[in-house]
Amino acid sequence: MIDYRDSWNTRALFQKKWPICRWLSERLEAKVLANCDHFIYCSTPILEKINKKFFSITQKSLLIMNGYDAAITLPASSRPKNKVLRIGYFGRMNDRSDSALNPANLFKAILKLNKPVEFVTYGPVSISQNWQEQLKDILTIHPNLPHRKAIDAMQEMDVLVMLYSDPIGSDEIISGKLFDYM
Repeated sequence: MIDYRDSWNTRALFQKKWPICRWLSERLEAKVLANCDHFIYCSTPILEKINKKFFSITQKSLLIMNGYDAAITLPASSRPKNKVLRIGYFGRMNDRSDSALNPANLFKAILKLNKPVEFVTYGPVSISQNWQEQLKDILTIHPNLPHRKAIDAMQEMDVLVMLYSDPIGSDEIISGKLFDYM
């Protein structure tokens, strides 16, 4: 069985840059797909792209979308309003110009806000010194949290942000983060 929460070679984010590496990776993926008994995927475009790029595996495929964990129960929200607008982001972030998780436009918008704001991140974050200096009193970076603690931290935010700035491959993304945020 193989489970694709993300594509392997049909999405630019994960494609190998060197032609020989891309060729090898595609051959390896085709072999894995041909030999798996069951293929699970989280969004229809993933299966459509694999069927087009390689061969049809529809007959051994099953769609299981990301979703909300019903086992997590949350108390009714009774927290007081924050004195500053707390914007939260949970997950990987990188401000390289070629990154699909580049927060530059979000940072520009935050700097234009005319009210007290705090931008809090949890997860692997790589932000240039330039942005850190511009956002010095606004940006707080924390490491990853266990899932349940992340859900609790989300409850403390006024706004939760999702980042994905690369239009190529965005059709197949239904992030599990969306369900956590809801």
